[in-house]
Amino acid sequence: MRVTCGADTASSGNRKHNDASVAARDGISSPERLDADPLDLPSGSDPQETLVETGVYQVAFVRDERREIYGRPVWLVTFKIIDGEHLGRRLLFPLNALLVKHGPSRGHHIVQAFATSTGLRPPRDLWRLRPRKFLSDCVFRAEVRTVSRDSQKNELAQSLHYSRVQRLIERVAGVPPYLSKRLGR
Repeated sequence: MRVTCGADTASSGNRKHNDASVAARDGISSPERLDADPLDLPSGSDPQETLVETGVYQVAFVRDERREIYGRPVWLVTFKIIDGEHLGRRLLFPLNALLVKHGPSRGHHIVQAFATSTGLRPPRDLWRLRPRKFLSDCVFRAEVRTVSRDSQKNELAQSLHYSRVQRLIERVAGVPPYLSKRLGR
């Protein structure tokens, strides 16, 4: 049996304060509640409006937003379908944000998105870049899948299914700001 003392309580209070100061430093106005909906859909939409058939679509970047989901920083990137019968539908592409202490590895989705959009190896300071720096002003071919299970692998009701971008396959058109800055355009 472990006995806690006042020092343990004080250290846990400091940890919360430190998390809040890190959130403020990273531009997060306030840490999100853990019981909040983990994957917010694009604003003003319900799950049925983002439900499309699984497949490959051409998409364009709309916006990015940094959030805390389950206590982890995540970039919620929104894309818009720009061709076919689902023209204008918005799809979510959640990317785990890189932490300062961890360098980029090939397995991170944000690293794969950077490599797909720029054709370059990611820089060591990729954790400093917003996804809009390497995803905006471009058109991508993207693999889209339907989410039918929650984070605990339980089947969702049919009315709660939604579609999301699984991965970016290739850049079809445009030059991202990261490359245009390097090329001096």
